[in-house]
Amino acid sequence: MDGGAGILKPKRVRSAVAISERVATEAGQLGERLIQGVEFYMNIESLVYKAEDIAIMLKCSKSKAYNIINDLNKILVKEKKIEKISVISGRISKKEFDRIYGKENIEQC
Repeated sequence: MDGGAGILKPKRVRSAVAISERVATEAGQLGERLIQGVEFYMNIESLVYKAEDIAIMLKCSKSKAYNIINDLNKILVKEKKIEKISVISGRISKKEFDRIYGKENIEQC
């Protein structure tokens, strides 16, 4: 007699199926979150200037552009225009940059 061995086998099969279904579900959810993250990133990119953009507009080095962005973001946090947690290194809100510099009055570095 095989005792309880025949009884355990179906449980193991059901467990493997349940685990497989759970992994597939979690993988699907992860895929959805990844897509949402990409969409969020693409949306952010349309709202901010990068250091490259600032360097081109102000005709200065990228290093100088990073310093300008850092200084402007500090000012915006101090003025409570943005929250410190929302600052993204090397990025600045197009709206706030244009407000500070003015599209017509962009000075060179």
